Amino acid sequence: MKGATIGPDQNFFDLSRLNLIEGRNFTDEEIKNRGQVVILGMASVDSLFEGNPKNAIGENISIARKKLEIVGISEESGSS
Repeated sequence: MKGATIGPDQNFFDLSRLNLIEGRNFTDEEIKNRGQVVILGMASVDSLFEGNPKNAIGENISIARKKLEIVGISEESGSS
């Protein structure tokens, strides 16, 4: 599976013009404490969860040996 890993803050979606299509954004607390949460793009959801964003929310995945809870799903860049 290909994909980029970035560490955005809660303003990322306002600045990037991407939209959340399921779930929620990062909370201030998660940003401050480097919460173990992730927002996936739809390409990852297609690969890991058969394209069903509702199945991904609340699940855990490992990235770079870190266990992260999926809290949101975003549209892919260029799809808005």
